[in-house]
Amino acid sequence: MNKNPVIVIAEEKDRAAYDLLSMPGETVEFHVWEEFLKIMRHKATDLYLLDCGDQVERAISILNKIKILRNDIPVIFLNAAGSEDTVLAAFRAGAREYFRKPVNMIELEEKILFLLQLKRGAWTQKFLTMGKAGTVPILEGGADKVPDNLIRTILFMEEHLADSLDLDRFALEACLSKYHFSRTFKRFMGVTPMQHVTRRRVEWAKVLLRNADMNISSVAFKVGCCHFSDFTRQFKRITGMTPAAYKKSLASETKSVTSR
Repeated sequence: MNKNPVIVIAEEKDRAAYDLLSMPGETVEFHVWEEFLKIMRHKATDLYLLDCGDQVERAISILNKIKILRNDIPVIFLNAAGSEDTVLAAFRAGAREYFRKPVNMIELEEKILFLLQLKRGAWTQKFLTMGKAGTVPILEGGADKVPDNLIRTILFMEEHLADSLDLDRFALEACLSKYHFSRTFKRFMGVTPMQHVTRRRVEWAKVLLRNADMNISSVAFKVGCCHFSDFTRQFKRITGMTPAAYKKSLASETKSVTSR
């Protein structure tokens, strides 16, 4: 499989930090912001990592250019002290993931590898355990028995949870009729395709709610729920509590741990 490098765009003072990225089999190239336009035109990449430093508007502008010219390239956006407006602006401009600095390098490496696997179409069964919110449960026979077209569709769902999704698109991805896709999906997953999408969005939301930078409306937007009331209703139905109550419980857990 042809692999293009991961390209990091950041300020020179941050070069040493990104030299610490260690992903076997992957090449990471560091470039400063002034080189970006030349890099975008002449360098192939499978993922951009944009560390905007204190130049948020510049980074958002660059992100918009990437999405216009190369919408297929995932972008990870990093910011040192992002406000809620910055988070939303990055997602709306097309960022695939957002990290606040200082960043946990292990978490960043894991996210980079996951996005690279999806970008390169590495549709192997082991990736069923590498979704945004952890494992994807499989019922009948385990992952080794799941048809390849169903694996491909499950991973498509993971990659596009934030998008508008419907049964027609899933059936097309699986190369099946809607009826046969729905029946096959429920056989292996135990739920309908759209029920699965809802559950995965809620699991992803639970992860995002741990981020102090993101309020509940931002989380709903990020996971593909356009209507806040729908998000709240679905979250409560699956978890037994509202998103606000869940976020409050996380804060209580953190306070309890730090007070010991």
